[in-house]
Amino acid sequence: MNYSEAERQKIIEYLKVKPVHHGQLDISQIYVPEKQVLSPPDGYVEIINHFQANLHPIVVRRTDQYGEDQEYELIYGGDWYQAAKRAGLKKIWVWVFDLTNEQIIQIDQLLNTTAQPQQHSSASIVHLSTQEVRIMLAEIIDQKFRIFSQELDEKLRFIVHNLENQINKILDRLPPPPPPKKNIHEVTLAELKQHPKPAIKRNASAIFNFIQNHPSLSNLEDLTQVKGVGKETVKYLAEHYTV
Repeated sequence: MNYSEAERQKIIEYLKVKPVHHGQLDISQIYVPEKQVLSPPDGYVEIINHFQANLHPIVVRRTDQYGEDQEYELIYGGDWYQAAKRAGLKKIWVWVFDLTNEQIIQIDQLLNTTAQPQQHSSASIVHLSTQEVRIMLAEIIDQKFRIFSQELDEKLRFIVHNLENQINKILDRLPPPPPPKKNIHEVTLAELKQHPKPAIKRNASAIFNFIQNHPSLSNLEDLTQVKGVGKETVKYLAEHYTV
């Protein structure tokens, strides 16, 4: 567990509140109160430039006090916020909590007791070896990927569920599929005699005999050889029979 994760656990255990969101926010969305306008210690900007991210997530709370453009208020981590801003980042990693003013005071007292050791350990990141930096980057990427995968999985399940509902609604409105076509070689004389189309009923015996005498019949158009059966009749038969 890194120091930032330890701080998050402190907040959860001490105040009994859990973050409602962990992810990236646009810097412009965050209102910075005067007490959080902190000058970042030496090394912070270099760290952010190196990793192109703030390694120490910032604590914010949702608010509607500052208009639609600034929906969050910076509660803790003003030094990292300022460092990220100086480094030119457009987005920063944050924990979003729903907090009262009294809880904000408690968080300030709780986390500021360990602020100094954090500055020392964070600044020392600049002096890590290449291999150590690679390991740290791999851990950060793995952590962010797990969060992203979980959020993506939830979104995909929601999309698939909605898509299934839409497909079922469309299927419910569709007419039932037509019955499968019968092979013309399986047709009976009685069936042809009872057929609703007059041309087929009238020439039932001739059509049946032609089919029986041509077991290799592979094209319904050959039935035009039967007297009284024209192309329109064959076209109709093709809609109901196959070979």
